[in-house]
Amino acid sequence: MSSVYAANRELIDDTADRLFFVRGEPVEFPVRGGPDAGTPPVHPDHDARGRRTLPVKGGVTIEQADCPAEGERVWLKGYGPVRRTDGAFEYTDDDLSVTNNGVDIVHWVPAETSVSLRLRTIKGDVTGLAEPRVTRVTPEEHRSVRAGWVRTGRQHHAAGRVLRTPMIGSAVVRTGRNSSGSVYLRRTY
Repeated sequence: MSSVYAANRELIDDTADRLFFVRGEPVEFPVRGGPDAGTPPVHPDHDARGRRTLPVKGGVTIEQADCPAEGERVWLKGYGPVRRTDGAFEYTDDDLSVTNNGVDIVHWVPAETSVSLRLRTIKGDVTGLAEPRVTRVTPEEHRSVRAGWVRTGRQHHAAGRVLRTPMIGSAVVRTGRNSSGSVYLRRTY
């Protein structure tokens, strides 16, 4: 599988826009202080593609594995440094150099506007939350943090059943939108 991953990196990494996906049973934290939104790049190597705006007003959601202990810090990718204090994330205004001293960089999604998602892979389903932009992207390839490359498109429905367009070596991700046009992602292998 690593050779397929390497081939995908060579073929589509430069063109694939980025999306955050928080796997498993996520943990939610209110955010105190700091900017009103994170602004991670659409693609880290292409500034001209712009930035995504992810609000933190209603809190953020991260993976349980990324959850810092009370008093410890993490760097929310595209937002900045936060310290876990009294069940919340408090913005600390440190610079990026803290990540050289053991502060992990973690991906996250807005707690209020994230989208429930199920990624179907050849190794089984992976559930979690994605940034809200996943419901608005056009059919194209994307790089989902920790989930690999995915292709977005529309899902087709008939007689109450979900019909998926077959694609060898791919998987379907359903976001839970209604039957008039649920969004799905196909993971590219």
